[in-house]
Amino acid sequence: HGEVVLVEAPTGVGKSLGYLLPALFWAMRSDTPCVVSTYTKQLQDQIIGKELPRMRRLVDRTIRVVVLKGRSSYLCRQRWDHFLAEQGGTADAERIVTALQRWVDYTESGGLSEAPALHPGDLPVLARICSDDRFCATNRCRPETGCFYKTSRKDAKDAHLVIVNHALLMTDLFGGRGGIPAFDALVVDEAHHLPHVAAEPLSFAASDRSLEGALRGQRREQPGHQG
Repeated sequence: HGEVVLVEAPTGVGKSLGYLLPALFWAMRSDTPCVVSTYTKQLQDQIIGKELPRMRRLVDRTIRVVVLKGRSSYLCRQRWDHFLAEQGGTADAERIVTALQRWVDYTESGGLSEAPALHPGDLPVLARICSDDRFCATNRCRPETGCFYKTSRKDAKDAHLVIVNHALLMTDLFGGRGGIPAFDALVVDEAHHLPHVAAEPLSFAASDRSLEGALRGQRREQPGHQG
């Protein structure tokens, strides 16, 4: 009835299907996405792997569901090309290229979580090849040219259900930079985790080590400093 409802129930009674079916029918009727936010990836996997096939058996229509992730969760092929140009030929780069090149060429989603496993020492490279708003600001970066981040946001506008996590939801609500499409219906599952997730964008943490590192960095930047 357009109201807010708070539901608590034990595990295994069918909460997910209980809200997904009404959300789906509402989205189909209104032609507007319904956003479903979870705290854990495990629940997202359950929705996609278990509940979605059930709904498809019950509903005699095509169901469009998109899982949205944060920008850093998507491959940027432009940044991958920059990485190859800057690091090409080195032993580390050759090892990474061997592990990832085929996936880079053929991935349909660009989700870095689906990429082949890397050596632990090579994991920092993911931060160098993920989507970045400085690259996405150019006209070269469009869904038509294979930008995975922008393609996911375009697909979400046409979806019935948009699955996100609490962190992305809070990013979108606080700063409008999460890329979630406009919505009038929202389901927050695992809602007991929402308060501390909501506090994170508004919080700042400092430690002795981080402060010491910042001060040393300032000292190195002073004119005439020799080390």
